Amino acid sequence: MARTKQKSSDSTAPPLTLEIFRAGKHLANDGRWREYSGEDLDQIIETFNPKTFRPPLIITPGNDHNHAGVGDGKLADDPVLCHGIPDRLFREDDRLKAEFTSVSPAFRQWVEQKRIPGVSVSLYDPGDKRNPFPGSHALRHIA
Repeated sequence: MARTKQKSSDSTAPPLTLEIFRAGKHLANDGRWREYSGEDLDQIIETFNPKTFRPPLIITPGNDHNHAGVGDGKLADDPVLCHGIPDRLFREDDRLKAEFTSVSPAFRQWVEQKRIPGVSVSLYDPGDKRNPFPGSHALRHIA
């Protein structure tokens, strides 16, 4: 598949807020169930620092989460897969939310047309060697 550059974001559009995660029991990609508490959500918020690591909002062709061998550190710079980087994370009760001041026009349109029923996150476990914030849960990407 040829990679084409996404149109740049509309800086006049209002911020976009998405619920990205909830406390509770979740099935991980490795098939294990994991329990996340409100304190875990707080830890994800505390480790969020786009100057250290920019967790991308990625949508892949077919929405199959296959990012064609593009590594974690490079996803944020991929003009086809990355539709934005959150500016901030915050919590409302047991829900983790992300605010974007800049997202691709295509993604914003999909949200407005309700073509994106929901998103999921990939998190770094505290012991993951790739985790830019060792010892803490950290946001890897939003998909």
